[in-house]
Amino acid sequence: LDEQGKPILDKDGKPLTEEKTVQIPAFKVVSVFDVSQTEGEPLPSIAVNELSGSVQDYQDFFKALEQTSPVPIGFEDIEGGAHGYFHLLDNRIAIQEGMSQLQTIKTAIHEIAHAKLHAIDPNDPEQTNRPDSRTREVQAESVAYAVCQHYGLDTSEYSFGYVAGWSSGRELAELKASLEIIRSAAHELISALDEHLAELRQQREADLSAAQEVAFALDNGNTLFIQTCDSGYDYTLYSPDKKALDGGQLDAPGLTLPDAGQEALNLLGQTATVSEVLLGDKLAAFQEAAEKANELSAPEAEKAAATDLSAEPTVTILWSESDKLQDGETMPLSVANRVFEELDTTQHTEREKDGYTGGWYDKTAFRIDFTLNGQPDNYEGRQDFGDGEGSLVQHIQNYHEYYAKDENWKNFVLHNKGPKAWEQDKAEREMVLTEFIPYLKQHCNLSAMEQTATAALREGQNISPEQAAYYNAVVAYVQDCRPLLNQGQYNLP
Repeated sequence: LDEQGKPILDKDGKPLTEEKTVQIPAFKVVSVFDVSQTEGEPLPSIAVNELSGSVQDYQDFFKALEQTSPVPIGFEDIEGGAHGYFHLLDNRIAIQEGMSQLQTIKTAIHEIAHAKLHAIDPNDPEQTNRPDSRTREVQAESVAYAVCQHYGLDTSEYSFGYVAGWSSGRELAELKASLEIIRSAAHELISALDEHLAELRQQREADLSAAQEVAFALDNGNTLFIQTCDSGYDYTLYSPDKKALDGGQLDAPGLTLPDAGQEALNLLGQTATVSEVLLGDKLAAFQEAAEKANELSAPEAEKAAATDLSAEPTVTILWSESDKLQDGETMPLSVANRVFEELDTTQHTEREKDGYTGGWYDKTAFRIDFTLNGQPDNYEGRQDFGDGEGSLVQHIQNYHEYYAKDENWKNFVLHNKGPKAWEQDKAEREMVLTEFIPYLKQHCNLSAMEQTATAALREGQNISPEQAAYYNAVVAYVQDCRPLLNQGQYNLP
């Protein structure tokens, strides 16, 4: 067409034409395969699934996050399926309770990023500089991903889908504008976390260096309790429900407590990561829970015997590695005292023989039920047969004499619990050594007298009437003395 819109003619007076190639999109029907019929690497997904997994030194990490956060962090049951939120008006962060350690850490960082980047500016009532909700979510999750990656925590399974969902439909320029904000916020958080983590680890190392006992919570739910003893360290492994599983002694007094704990874990075949170190109040709470979990509910007859003023104390085997004892087995104190000594001597002798391949110790946890000063009570402990301590009563005496004189234990109690706790510790050990041990020994002596007299009376025809009268008097004497002893009268007639 010319400038006037009319066709341009050639020399023959015909309109000029030109050829153009035009591509018209078209489709044809072919056979295809469903993804389930294919092989290869899994296709990427933008679905957002809750993270699972544990975090090494989780408690320290979360505490560092609390110290880094500009607002308080708390746990609650959040309605609607959200993992957490930053409350703009209350200036606080809420995190869904009961999530995995990894999801909890990631969510906490996400909400801290919101608190740092997206809090309401009181000097800007109209919030003109505040980004829209989509941008805020992309920034917060990107910061969380970057910080987690720095500490070796892979949240890509969650973060990629989350960011993809919130950034859908945004222009590239809009996303690029957030990169510097994300980088700066992540750097600030990492710097603060590194500082707080270093302080926490330094404090924990100082506490551990002064500690005489500690518990290591593992990410598989088990807990290792370890304490110093005269030969090095004594340790016990507990299940998630605080039941004692295994234990032993580590004859390596030169090791530090953390190194001894790691060595004990190796000996027990525990490859799980330590998620928390329990000291102070947390250790005390664990010990109390473990003590309750390992208590056996005594039959009514045993309970009645415990309050019977004429009864000899009884010993219940809570658990034992010795094949000569049964878990839950109960026996009189005098019998247990003798049996423990025999098993200890046998194990100590056997392990010294050439070619011995068995265990070094047979660990046995026990409970003594008794009546002292007219009141029913109990004592729990653990003796390792093969350690050479001898009888049950001798083991208890050795144990408390050691800690009564140990300066490291004294310093630990003073440092972690204070002077009042140390005075209480001293008083309790003094009571055990000056009252409880003599009480147990006198019961054993009475039982020995009774057993000798009873055995002689059984023979009958081999003793004279005078001897029979004497042995009957001995049996009567024992029966008269036990109630006196159980009521606190230790100077027996």
